[in-house]
Amino acid sequence: QQAVQLLTGWGPCLIDAGGDLCAGEAPRNWPGWPVAVTTPTGVDGDCADLFSLWLVEASLSTSGIDYRRWQHNGRSAHHIIDPRTGCPADTDLLTVTVLLRSAAQAEGIATAMLVQGQEASTAWLEQRNIPAVLVNQAQTIYLTPAMAPAWQQKDIY
Repeated sequence: QQAVQLLTGWGPCLIDAGGDLCAGEAPRNWPGWPVAVTTPTGVDGDCADLFSLWLVEASLSTSGIDYRRWQHNGRSAHHIIDPRTGCPADTDLLTVTVLLRSAAQAEGIATAMLVQGQEASTAWLEQRNIPAVLVNQAQTIYLTPAMAPAWQQKDIY
């Protein structure tokens, strides 16, 4: 977000920091920055576009256990640590994507919701009217009501 603030003086910009995107103003003659969020297909690490949206003066953060995975003592492990246990989070969610103005809040909420699991996360997000998309390990997609206005089911590229 600080990089966007710095670069905005030179014109519209989009910062991609892995699972986190932060956009400044829209490019000239565009409604925003066209971005896509992917989900793993389960085929050799391939991914498919889950949804697209126009990102403008906002941050989109995805936290997930679909990357940075390994086997440890015969069990699947990943890099998202549950602070209550100090171990990889035991979650029914695969990814959580949050759309907010604040990059720090989007990242923190996405990771916290991933750790909490689907039931607790959907209730928490809906109570606070936070735009988010949750994908569980069965690859069922849940869209919070607040995300509906931004969601684009068709390809916007």
